[in-house]
Amino acid sequence: MISNDEINEKITNILKQLLPPDTNVDIHLEMSLINDLSIDSIKVAELSILLEDSFSHPIFIPDLLASFRDPYEITVSALIDFVKEQLNG
Repeated sequence: MISNDEINEKITNILKQLLPPDTNVDIHLEMSLINDLSIDSIKVAELSILLEDSFSHPIFIPDLLASFRDPYEITVSALIDFVKEQLNG
């Protein structure tokens, strides 16, 4: 079983891959995926693929998006919690 620290590290590294080149941002748990990391609909699809490849498990990000009334409120922490739930569920 993968540890919480490994999950956090993998997700942080994946999010960094989605940032524009030459972007040097420290990713924090409270950061908004949309406002702070500019994750748009195309990047959501890419994020889903990268997460599934990284964890060898289906991770359907639209389910996360549907669970929030305002998608701008989705944080890195919410993404990590969602992935943990998917892996353990």
